[in-house]
Amino acid sequence: MDRGKLNVIQVAVMYIGVIMGAGFASGRETWQFFGVFGKDGIKGILLATVCFVVFGHMISYIAISKDTQELGKVVSPFNSKVVDDVIGWVLAIIYYSMIIAMSAAGGSLLEYQFGVNKIVGGTIIVVLTVATAAGDFQRISGVFRTLIPITFTVVMIAIVMVLMKGQDQS
Repeated sequence: MDRGKLNVIQVAVMYIGVIMGAGFASGRETWQFFGVFGKDGIKGILLATVCFVVFGHMISYIAISKDTQELGKVVSPFNSKVVDDVIGWVLAIIYYSMIIAMSAAGGSLLEYQFGVNKIVGGTIIVVLTVATAAGDFQRISGVFRTLIPITFTVVMIAIVMVLMKGQDQS
């Protein structure tokens, strides 16, 4: 298999992995959003899945039709460098804020779980995030192809453990 080319399954797995990695599908939140509603929760999961598929397809279609990889050009209905630049700056600020929030949460988690100082733990999270996101698409997709199966396996094990042990709903 050519390592430079991605097939549909690899792109789908990466897309799901990014959504999981972004926190949408973390265990506690998924339980809180969907699990407590029983059968209606399953409907919610299906609706969310359909929305992610539709929106992912829409973004891909727009990017392909505009022949671009820049999110500003995908999001903006205008053909304006100024608008594209403003969108780029807004996204940069949002991404920077996300890294700050991730480092704070990760630092607190590492302190709670392992006794690591919050600043050291936050720095570790930032370094890992930057190391994961640095580089071109081929490098990042290679990292994701390695990490997503591991993440998926851990999530499946956690789900099985929760189902076997039971979950306190309070």
